[in-house]
Amino acid sequence: MTQKITLPVTSSLAELAMVQQPPLFSLYQSTNRHHPENQQDLIRFRNLVKELETSLRKKYPVVEARIFLESLETLAQDHDFWNHTLDGLAVFGGSGVFRVFLLQRPVPELAIVADSFHTKPLRRFLQSPTAVRRKWRNAEAYGHGQADRAQAVYRQARPGHAGDPELDVGHQ
Repeated sequence: MTQKITLPVTSSLAELAMVQQPPLFSLYQSTNRHHPENQQDLIRFRNLVKELETSLRKKYPVVEARIFLESLETLAQDHDFWNHTLDGLAVFGGSGVFRVFLLQRPVPELAIVADSFHTKPLRRFLQSPTAVRRKWRNAEAYGHGQADRAQAVYRQARPGHAGDPELDVGHQ
């Protein structure tokens, strides 16, 4: 089942902060909006997934690590998604949770497995309207600027977890 979901980013981060069951992975990647540059995005994504898998295998059996990364494989196979990215990507996953955010700004590549999600790079995309207005006022002296924004595009729950919806993958 496919769901198109638009979640406020602040709500999504609060939801991610509530996930307490490690291991949890966080993946950040810059992406390209246009062809032919965007052809490299999927290759870089698969390399970051391999880094996550290597980290997971240090603590978990190979089979368990592969099952844990199935949502990433599903995303990798979604060619429509990869043809319509923005400038960056943030992916968070764990037992029963999988969230993908398209970012309107490039981010440094990062793939981490830990006891909590690494959301610090994403938090800079969360600016209150007051902070945005201040940023614009301050930016006048330094040239043009745009407030950072993020958009939730994927929401997927792993099947078999109590209270989770069916496996769903979709995007806007």
